[in-house]
Amino acid sequence: MNKINILSNQDASFPTLLHEIYNPPDSIYYLGQFSNSMPTIAIVGTRKPTEYGRKIAYSLSYDLAKFGFSIVSGMALGIDAVAHRAALDAKGHTIAIMPAGLNHMCPRTNLPLAKNIIESGGAIISSLPAKTRPQKFHFLARNRIVAGISLAVVVIEAAARSGTTSTVSFALEQGREVMAVPGPVDSVYSAGTNKLIAQGAAPVSTIDDVVNALGVKPQ
Repeated sequence: MNKINILSNQDASFPTLLHEIYNPPDSIYYLGQFSNSMPTIAIVGTRKPTEYGRKIAYSLSYDLAKFGFSIVSGMALGIDAVAHRAALDAKGHTIAIMPAGLNHMCPRTNLPLAKNIIESGGAIISSLPAKTRPQKFHFLARNRIVAGISLAVVVIEAAARSGTTSTVSFALEQGREVMAVPGPVDSVYSAGTNKLIAQGAAPVSTIDDVVNALGVKPQ
């Protein structure tokens, strides 16, 4: 087991964006490495993506990681895992936020991915003490951290009602940019993203849409 590091929100190394949100966590626990110098962007979406969703999630995350973004997600099955894997393949940095303590990483099927993230110089973060087991309400807390530690949230495939909705809500509360990838109008997995765009979320088709919206320069 790697050493679990602890950062107080009074520590100068505490994530700057996370420190700015309402009621930030008192501490975060992490494995691996992260830096306040890298711009962060969250890539989130359904746990059951279509081939279209997987393709877009991979290519967009890969390109953003190559550009110099740290890719943030929740290491869930589906879009989250694709985003993390794409960042690793791009030799970039990625941050996984856990809905449990770091002694109980989940889902268990993604443990090899977690190991790869740490070995690549990325980070796995939790706002919960190491021995905390996952509970349903912890997933909401995880989604709040995903949004809070990121400059923007990009949604790739989500049903009209999904867990991704909470991440978007937290992003809006925290003043983060919300973006979404449009999808086929007859796909239930694009109903959520298409609705977000109709409500004012910035549509994303390429990395240029993200970079231009945020005004971030290459690292």
